[in-house]
Amino acid sequence: MRRRTFISLAVAASLVLILFASEVVSDEITVCDRLASDQYDLMRTAPSVPDGEFKATDAERACRQSLQQFPSSPKIQFQLARALFELGRTEEAAKFAEQAAKQAYPSAYYLLGILHQQNSRMPQYSIESAISYFLKAGEAGHVPAAVKLYEAYLFGYGVEKNLHNAEKWISHAANAGDPDAIYLYAVYLDQIVSTATSSAKALSLLEESAKTGNPIARFRYGSYLFLSNDHEKSQLGLSFLKDLIEKQTLPQQLHFESYFYLGMAFEMGIGVEKNLEKSISYYREAYKVINKKTLQIKIEYLTKEKNKNTPHHPTKNPAQ
Repeated sequence: MRRRTFISLAVAASLVLILFASEVVSDEITVCDRLASDQYDLMRTAPSVPDGEFKATDAERACRQSLQQFPSSPKIQFQLARALFELGRTEEAAKFAEQAAKQAYPSAYYLLGILHQQNSRMPQYSIESAISYFLKAGEAGHVPAAVKLYEAYLFGYGVEKNLHNAEKWISHAANAGDPDAIYLYAVYLDQIVSTATSSAKALSLLEESAKTGNPIARFRYGSYLFLSNDHEKSQLGLSFLKDLIEKQTLPQQLHFESYFYLGMAFEMGIGVEKNLEKSISYYREAYKVINKKTLQIKIEYLTKEKNKNTPHHPTKNPAQ
């Protein structure tokens, strides 16, 4: 009798495993995961697909197929919602994001927050709901949601303005190691708090953000080093600026300023040996980005100075 009981329990356990197999297998990497995993999805099981490489049409097709196999997977529901959102199909995106949110999926909360924020003039959406979803996602550790809450409390957008809460959320996001959040926290400490202590911490955060990849932080920190009146720091600052120029990841104005600083470096010998030819070359690149009359005058002046200092070797008279 006891042996039959053991056998019965084993059969029952097998049935339970079969019944829940789909939920276990759904954690495996699917085609949907490969095409639609989001960088900030805390539950993703595949490498993320950056926005610039995200092919929403292919992702939608793959995620619909994966959803047939795993109909209750919040991860796939969210990834399908991400694809639909990218395709501009708001109502469909909201439908699948809501399904994932019912299972407390952080990225789904965030996407619903974005949908409510962007469509707040429509009756079924509201800023209040957006903040509510951002709070749920932020409390789960979702970095972009924490940044949204920082902005909301900083500017009083959908909530009462509260600098204490603003700093709380941006510090959470920065502590997660996100370069963009670290940069925003540095700016907050430097420009909003603006004390000697906060400015020192801001500089430390700016350095951290620059070294972990935020391009604007790299420009700001590189510029700070370049203008530091310290030869070695100036050299390091120039290396940051050159790297940014090569990668072309900056907004137009900062791209212009990077070229301008390099032109200044070679004109004045800051961190490098003076070289008017290289200086003119960088100033010309800056002029291509933004046509400033004052820069054109500088280029013309330096060109004359370079030609004046260039030794001329007259051709010998063949008769001599």
